[in-house]
Amino acid sequence: MSNADPNDRPVGDQSEAQEPNSGAANPASGGPGASGPSPGPGGGSGAGSRAAGSGGSGGIAPPGGQAGAAGGDADSGDEGGIPDDLETLTANTLDQLEAVVAERDTYLDRLQRLQADFENYKKRVARDSQLAVDNATGRMAEALVPVLDSCDAGVAHGSTEVVPVLNALLGALAAQGLERVDPLNEPFDPNLHEAVMFEAADGDEGEHLVVEVMRPGYVWKGQVLRAAMVKVKG
Repeated sequence: MSNADPNDRPVGDQSEAQEPNSGAANPASGGPGASGPSPGPGGGSGAGSRAAGSGGSGGIAPPGGQAGAAGGDADSGDEGGIPDDLETLTANTLDQLEAVVAERDTYLDRLQRLQADFENYKKRVARDSQLAVDNATGRMAEALVPVLDSCDAGVAHGSTEVVPVLNALLGALAAQGLERVDPLNEPFDPNLHEAVMFEAADGDEGEHLVVEVMRPGYVWKGQVLRAAMVKVKG
């Protein structure tokens, strides 16, 4: 018998023995042996597309849908404060305008009434003030009437020195509203004259005339302070 080396194998046997090792190493390195059977054309991509399609349609809405829903909510909120009917809106506006106009007219009427009352109050106060002044000065003029009578008596007795004093008093009082009533040869007026003597007329004269003034009268701003004392013929 020949002594054969057990390691001495044919070259072909070694290559066949190493093929399993190379096949075992390829899965770790990502070789073609680890890929397994290759899927058919479009097989793997079709399954992935189906998974993506089922997942997208099931739970998450596309962004376009969310924006459309948000826009719809905003539009519905804006439309909630505006009446749908334009005629109703116009009628409401006209009603509010009429209410405002009526309120304005009420305030304007009150203002005009207050203004008229204030104007009347001012006129009344001015009239009362003027009347009080006239009454006060009228009392003063009435108190000076006896002084004027004394001056007239002095003039009647021939005292010429009294004439300037009488004229000065009459001028000052006339400037304030005093009027001297001396109705000689004028028709008799019972409102201004006091007849103390009467003389019959020569003919059928129907008019009564003042033929003599025994004491002059005085009027203060239309108010008779004293009637003139006269003699009437008629």
